[in-house]
Amino acid sequence: MGEDRQTQAERRQNWVARTLGHSVHDFIPSPRQLGYRARVRLQPDPSGRLGYHPPREHTVVPITACPVARPEIEAAIGQLPVVPGLVTHLELRSDGQRVVGVFSARSGARPKVQEWIKSLPADALNGADLAVDGTPVRGTGKVELTTEGITHRLSPGTFYQVNLEINALLVRDVVAAVLDRSPTQVLDAYAGAGNLSLPLAAQGVGVTQIESHPAAVKDSRATALRHGLTVDARVQKAQDFSAGDAFFDLAILDPPRAGAGELMAQILMTRPAAMVMVSCNPHTLTRDMRQATEQGYRVSMVRVYEMFPQTEHAEVLAVLDR
Repeated sequence: MGEDRQTQAERRQNWVARTLGHSVHDFIPSPRQLGYRARVRLQPDPSGRLGYHPPREHTVVPITACPVARPEIEAAIGQLPVVPGLVTHLELRSDGQRVVGVFSARSGARPKVQEWIKSLPADALNGADLAVDGTPVRGTGKVELTTEGITHRLSPGTFYQVNLEINALLVRDVVAAVLDRSPTQVLDAYAGAGNLSLPLAAQGVGVTQIESHPAAVKDSRATALRHGLTVDARVQKAQDFSAGDAFFDLAILDPPRAGAGELMAQILMTRPAAMVMVSCNPHTLTRDMRQATEQGYRVSMVRVYEMFPQTEHAEVLAVLDR
């Protein structure tokens, strides 16, 4: 038999604590153990049937159901079309109610894939909006998410967390940790569409966002405009940021699995009063945190979130103060 939830939680906490070399203060369980994923990515087999790669294999196993996908996504999976060879993969995205199907086309094949999408019946993928390579073909292609009073309308190519309920709790906790430290200006590195920092702007905190994905920055700017917020949202690679590019007294870092890397040196050069760090990879978070503690920062809080039930992954929030 598999482990019960308490055993899984304890094992995950212990793993994060050992990896970071620091105790974990809280573990935040997912409200959903199944039916939690708001984004899934499917690939075609040679016959065009969509499915998943088994671990460490290159073959595709076609599917007709996915227990970890949200119910509205699973309903779309039950009506998957056979795709032409011009399609490389399909991402199904949900905001908890509506579903968007985003097809990716092989190089130069976007027009033909668009025409194929237009030929699909109106109820294809359970009536989902459809897009190709980030461009809507049917419907707006946007998912709408509200966290901490901010309503985001995200374009087909914009990243967001797979577990909507856990993301809402994570944003709540990041906002609370930042406001507890009363900064005047915050740098949000790897800002995406402003998931973590737009609620701070709504609280009157000055916010500078840096994000390499133009569509995400465009979405963040549009959200700020709708809410009447003033935010400096920049299209910039985090690794190109230099100390002095922006004034801030607190930094939020939410890097990809590779970690913040060289950006940490630039952040630390400015000596912010605190850093709020979110990571899906405790190993690279350990490396990034070590750079800070070696320069006199102390770890004030470590919290683990069950962002990915039924997996070995962990989402970690760490707060460091100078």
